[in-house]
Amino acid sequence: MLGHLRGRDLEGRRIVVQEHGQSLSMAAHALRRLGADVTTVAVYRVEGAADPEPMFGLIEQIAERTVHAVTFTAAPAIAAMMQAATSTGHRDEVVTAFQADVVASCVGPVTAAAFEMWGVPSIYPERSRLAAMVKQPGDRACPPAPPAPRSRSPGTRCCCTATTCCSTAPR
Repeated sequence: MLGHLRGRDLEGRRIVVQEHGQSLSMAAHALRRLGADVTTVAVYRVEGAADPEPMFGLIEQIAERTVHAVTFTAAPAIAAMMQAATSTGHRDEVVTAFQADVVASCVGPVTAAAFEMWGVPSIYPERSRLAAMVKQPGDRACPPAPPAPRSRSPGTRCCCTATTCCSTAPR
């Protein structure tokens, strides 16, 4: 958006900047410098979970590589996970797992960009849609499902979609 508006006279123009869980104050400031009257609207906000144990459990599973893929629908979710991984002493293990064996599946490029600072590769669908994101770990990380449903061995983890199911080796 800034690239499109840069160099234009925005004096007297009203522009609303939709924030998506993260502050876009720098973008708003840049637009104001171009003369625009800017209003920021927080569509939603991200708060820490009342019970962090499920997040800590996920972090351990990622660090131990007992999951094949993790899905992310918003950049603040990545920031929260990395903050929790840091607080539990697993940040480096989580980053290494994502760089090697665990697929970071994001809903789109904005979400995926949050992994760039960590050097974590990620995948995202051509169209930023939940259904496409949910399919892609199965499409890219997991082998095709057998023709009939099967049960998994105890102690395995699974990334399942309607068309795939893959399990890790038992712990």
